[in-house]
Amino acid sequence: AGFTKDCTDELNLKNPELIKSIHKSYADAGANIIITNTFGANRLKLSEYGLGDKTIGINQAAVKIAREAAPNCLIAGDIGPLGRYIEPLDELTFDKAYEIFSEQARGLKDADLLIIETISDIKMLKAAILAARDNSNKPIIASMTFEEGRTSTGTDVETYTVIADSLDVDAIGVNCSEGPEELLEVAEVITKNTNKPIVVQ
Repeated sequence: AGFTKDCTDELNLKNPELIKSIHKSYADAGANIIITNTFGANRLKLSEYGLGDKTIGINQAAVKIAREAAPNCLIAGDIGPLGRYIEPLDELTFDKAYEIFSEQARGLKDADLLIIETISDIKMLKAAILAARDNSNKPIIASMTFEEGRTSTGTDVETYTVIADSLDVDAIGVNCSEGPEELLEVAEVITKNTNKPIVVQ
């Protein structure tokens, strides 16, 4: 009950109690940081469901729900990929991606930090980081996903780490990818190329 084949981010408005119960289970299990249910809550993705005009509201609701569910935890506003690549790989411009990420970052302004995760395009990562930095004063975690040591657009781990470090994020990480063994290998490369905290999920 409560699950949907439609937009899971909309559940922040349609079924907040379900989302709250999931967050609470993580807090009860000992989590220190709760990630908001906003992985796809950007205008580009929400517009596929006719929800583009609810972008800010969905993100604001997500932070409120997480905060109520886990008052003793830090709340990380989750910013996921746009499901597109930036030109020349696709028709999405850098400026448009920046604009989309900026809107979501404004919606997540009441979170304690922002996590930009599961990004596979280094241009997309840069647009997201700049948007988060320009529209929020909260700490930023950057996290990319890799297959056999490279993103799907060809960026290697060392290059990613150096770029993320130069953009002054607060922690640099890796998520998803090909499982624990590869995550460990990626984390080892990250640690050799930055003094920032490392995130692995």
